[in-house]
Amino acid sequence: MLLPLLPFINFLIYSTILIKIYSCKKLIILNEYLANDLLTVLEDNNTFFIGAKNQIIALSAENFRLKTIVPLNVTTIGAEECLMKGFDKGKCQNDITLLLHYGNNCLYICGTNALSPRCQIRNKRNLFEECATSINAIGLSTFNKDCPAYHLSYDNYTFTALAVDISCQKQTLLRALPQQQKLWLPVNDDRWFREPTFIALFGWKQYVYIVFNEANNEGIQGRIGAICANDAGVANSTAPYKNAFNLFGKLSLICPLDMNNLQLKILKTAQISANFIFAIFWNGFERLPISALCVFDLNKIEKRLFDDDKISETAWKINDNHCPERNQSGFPRILDKTVIATNPNALYIFPEMIEIVSVNVVNANNENYQIMAISKKAKVYGFIFNGISINKQWTEQIIVSGKILEIKIRKESRFTVLASNSFKEYKVKDWSSEIIENISQNTGQQCNCEWTDWSICSQRCAGGYRSREWRCLPGDTCNSFKENQQQYESCNNVSCNEIRRYSDWSQWLALDGNSEIRYRASCGVEIPDPMSIKTILHGSKRVLTYHEWLAWNEWTACSATCGNSLRSRWRIRKGLIISYNDDNIQYIVEPCSIPSCKFDEMIEWTNGSNVRWKILKCSSLDDCFYKLNNINDFTNNFSMTSLLLTHSLMFLLGIIVRKLQQMFQFKRTNEIQKMDENNHEINWFFDIRSMRRIRSDY
Repeated sequence: MLLPLLPFINFLIYSTILIKIYSCKKLIILNEYLANDLLTVLEDNNTFFIGAKNQIIALSAENFRLKTIVPLNVTTIGAEECLMKGFDKGKCQNDITLLLHYGNNCLYICGTNALSPRCQIRNKRNLFEECATSINAIGLSTFNKDCPAYHLSYDNYTFTALAVDISCQKQTLLRALPQQQKLWLPVNDDRWFREPTFIALFGWKQYVYIVFNEANNEGIQGRIGAICANDAGVANSTAPYKNAFNLFGKLSLICPLDMNNLQLKILKTAQISANFIFAIFWNGFERLPISALCVFDLNKIEKRLFDDDKISETAWKINDNHCPERNQSGFPRILDKTVIATNPNALYIFPEMIEIVSVNVVNANNENYQIMAISKKAKVYGFIFNGISINKQWTEQIIVSGKILEIKIRKESRFTVLASNSFKEYKVKDWSSEIIENISQNTGQQCNCEWTDWSICSQRCAGGYRSREWRCLPGDTCNSFKENQQQYESCNNVSCNEIRRYSDWSQWLALDGNSEIRYRASCGVEIPDPMSIKTILHGSKRVLTYHEWLAWNEWTACSATCGNSLRSRWRIRKGLIISYNDDNIQYIVEPCSIPSCKFDEMIEWTNGSNVRWKILKCSSLDDCFYKLNNINDFTNNFSMTSLLLTHSLMFLLGIIVRKLQQMFQFKRTNEIQKMDENNHEINWFFDIRSMRRIRSDY
């Protein structure tokens, strides 16, 4: 049995009687441990081992009493070498990112070790005692604590999904331990991964599954991939990709919202329990997040991945823990099924605009699964999945110090929340539902509750979404269970009526001693809407006496002197124009034949911290790019403009978010071009975006 912390009011509706229930608390906080720079936790019998910056912490799992803190600092020489390479002090630490069992009595304690990852092997009962000499941890720990990394101990192996370089660009799936049986998937090769962002790693049957996002020409797409856990590799040392897995398959995951064909395709986090994957999807908009919980059946995923009538079953299908051999050519077998989208067995759409950051599941009893999810703002949700549908049971707001890293359900209705500055344990008093819905027999009273107006569409073209909320007047309890619920629908699905031109990427430029940055710029123009021209003409109230076509108006001037440019003209009928429809007006827009815009050399400027930045400017400022007249606006508005550019340019170009760690956009302004005496506007765009990377040539 499970339940929360802060007070709330419940209402039950029985037939025609509304009954008010007393305030109660669902979550009770049991224990907490406060410290800075916490990164990972491992529960082992009666002890929590917590990896942190430069140390490992051992707590009692019963009462969170501190057992010991063992420092694991970088050596003086290691720190000095890191600093001499130009890295800042924050990176020249030993962030403990991985804790794994080593036999029955010891632990792998792996950390970044001043950008030289290393694992120490210590006794669980005495963390000062070494069980074996330390080992190189490339492939076990990332170089940087901010790079995502996932680990799995399965079938006598340790698998990892992480970046194997300093800049977090070379991401791969490895069978990391035992070292003599190490295999991996090739990095920076689109046939396996297209610059992935890993989400989860787990084992089921004879497979190891990786859940991830990757880019395609339509944007970011959720995927699931699989390898064979017992893959034997190849004995032939001359075989291509000799250290790669013999088999890799992947297909797409989507979460349809059952409303106006709106779908969520970006994965946020995922967990496995029995044969089900519990995945959180979202829309990728941090300012207006939509999240949903979708449940997938691994039996269906296995069938879609590995059932292929075109290939002999004996040649490739994995049965009874047998792993397939390679193609006859000796090349690894790749089953790319990403054109196939797998739909979920069940889904739940979170009613609030909320971003879920962690989810955890346990198989309770009677084939029921307890699910807990936590949002970025520390709101906790409890669900029950009965194998068919997801039923929300309760929700509660808690207080968390630091960035939330993980929520995990323990025994006896307890769960823990690990954040960067705190580790807390809660107890759920009761998993029963807060509300019993029965509105078929209502009280008949007048309700002061209604849906709000639809919000503005998130995009002006090429497909966006809008939402509305259910709101009640203060004190009104009729249908109050729907309070904060939201509905979504797609909008502005027409293609973007504009032309854009992009410069080439600049060369990589030194930024702050250990990182580099490069830029590209673009200009674009909206194609005028014929209906707006008709509106302008209608406003002029022209009165004519005949009904024949007038002569074509003169072509307007080209809208730019270089690059993409447009001109237009129209004609109307003689006589009294009652309405400007297609029978009374004809309108033509065509591109101008003019040379492309050229880009000047890089122009440097320095900010207050003496960091050199470089930007691209168009040589035809009046026609293509706007003057960069206030450089402070550029830096001060970074968070807002980078978000806007993430949503606009990423959709248009299909560029991966992880690849673009910093993205910039100057304020958009409008250049008014006079098409005729009616002052019709043509809107010009100016964008500049950057790509940053950490230099690894030290």
